[in-house]
Amino acid sequence: MRSRQFRKWIRVDFLKHRHSLPSWSLSGILHEVRTQKAAGALYFLIVAAILFGGGPNKPNISFLVITSISIILLGFALYSNAWQKFRAMPLIIQFFGWSLFLTPLIQLIPFPPLIWQLFPGRATEYAIIAQLEESSSWRSISLDWDTTLFSFFVMLTPISAFFGALCLSKCQRQRAIKIVLGVSLIAFIVGTIQFLTSGRLFTFYEISHHGSFLGFFANRNHTSLFFAIILSLAFAAIRTKRHGRKAALFYAACLVGIAAVVALGSSSRAGYLLLVVSVGASLLWRFGIGLHPLRNGLLAILVLSLIVMIANQASSVAEQSLNRFEFIGDGDRVEKWYYTTIAALKYFPFGSGLGTFVPVYAKFEQLDIVTPFYVNHAHNDYLELFLEAGLLGLFITVLFLAAYIRACLHGRLPGGRYRSQLLFALKLIPGLVLLHSLVDYPLRTPAIAVLFSISLGFLWSILYLENDELEGPDKRLEVQK
Repeated sequence: MRSRQFRKWIRVDFLKHRHSLPSWSLSGILHEVRTQKAAGALYFLIVAAILFGGGPNKPNISFLVITSISIILLGFALYSNAWQKFRAMPLIIQFFGWSLFLTPLIQLIPFPPLIWQLFPGRATEYAIIAQLEESSSWRSISLDWDTTLFSFFVMLTPISAFFGALCLSKCQRQRAIKIVLGVSLIAFIVGTIQFLTSGRLFTFYEISHHGSFLGFFANRNHTSLFFAIILSLAFAAIRTKRHGRKAALFYAACLVGIAAVVALGSSSRAGYLLLVVSVGASLLWRFGIGLHPLRNGLLAILVLSLIVMIANQASSVAEQSLNRFEFIGDGDRVEKWYYTTIAALKYFPFGSGLGTFVPVYAKFEQLDIVTPFYVNHAHNDYLELFLEAGLLGLFITVLFLAAYIRACLHGRLPGGRYRSQLLFALKLIPGLVLLHSLVDYPLRTPAIAVLFSISLGFLWSILYLENDELEGPDKRLEVQK
């Protein structure tokens, strides 16, 4: 009798909780395999992008490695549920994604000569082509078909990172953040050695910034932005409930010290501002949400100021670094922006083609200021995109800004304090990149582009795709089914 009741109880309990049990069906197993492969490929892409993607995009072995991993990741992500998640997002995000993906392909469409010569800015090129035997050949919107095609493959890396981020579960997302922080710690150690040895050790690029704190990057401005991104994630990873408030304050002080070392070692004017914004905003959000937010925020700014002042008095290198702010009003970038704007208006509304900035800019630069060193970028991603993509570039920029502002204004979501801190970091990271894009070209560096895309994937996934609450930091996270 008792045995029969026990079997009946087991059967009822199984039927009651059968939906919470792991799926052993073929479709369930394949889904787990697909998800794990996408996550693993994204982990490899993060490591490869940080280690090998700190320089400009050029057809070399580093680009081949990063692009190969990106293509594999994109295949796993699309084979999984990334496409369905993308289709479930707001239309403004979908329009942005399609516009970004189709822009280089549209610029590669060939047109007959009679139509191509009517495009603005093509008069000189058409006159040269008319003197050649191939004057009857069809031409694309882009002035350099090969360069625009290469730009399309460059874009595959951040696109793959974005779709890969959509596939990750909550547990895998935390693991990806830990991998980013772990590899970044290695980059910090390498950068410190570079700075202390004046570049005699761990020099990966032959550049003018030799001897500065670079890590795995070729540009000290991008190094500063990279660590500004990393520090925002690191502040979000500090868990008060697990370590206690005193331990959290100690970890925060260590992160402030790291920011000071990076800022002084890189000697980047934009880097100073980005690191102050990242650390100051993170401190204010992390410890300022309470009874005295203004007081805590002012204390955070005071701590940063004291560190810089002490370093300035104690180190001649720091003093030379801070003296660079005396030249903050130099007209080098202003001249580049001026001639880039003139060129962009000349090729409006179709643009000159993605990746064609160097030869196009040289046509409009005054001869009396020309130097043996060519201008590689406009040092303003918005103007450069406007020149290369024309009206489509403006459309892409407006769409993204609207989608980003909408995400920043999104109301509070249910969940613990850890979720709130992670969301703040994910909202802060694109803002840092957008801010730096006003005076530089960070998104044209693979490492920055990958972190930027992953943060967007995480942010939009949490806001628009996850309806369930994120467990607190002390609870066990379950992998999404």
